[in-house]
Amino acid sequence: MDIQELTNKAAELNIAGEKTKALKLYNEAFEMLADEAAKYAHKQPETFRDETTVKGEKIRTVLPKLFDETKKHLKKNNTAYILLKNMAVIYHEVGDEDSAINALKQAIELAPTGYDCSDALNGLEKLI
Repeated sequence: MDIQELTNKAAELNIAGEKTKALKLYNEAFEMLADEAAKYAHKQPETFRDETTVKGEKIRTVLPKLFDETKKHLKKNNTAYILLKNMAVIYHEVGDEDSAINALKQAIELAPTGYDCSDALNGLEKLI
């Protein structure tokens, strides 16, 4: 299944009251999205440095730009925001307030620049 199919199935399961199964699918969709972002970031210049030690061992150093590029890719649209916000709602519904708070914080961080994330901000305010 692709991200959209996983999201649609998760929404159906959530409506049907299958919260744990829905959460699992939302998480799987987010992991797929994060993997896509990481693959994109690895293709960008200056995200890692390869070196060889005096003994001939190869070392790859991950540079901060890799994380910046990954985050930039996740923020290119609202998919990460929506997935995380949906996960936060389910976490709250099943009584896992800490996970709900963490998901909302991450959703806000990954919202596209200028995107209206007032619903996540309001939810976070109520949980804290």
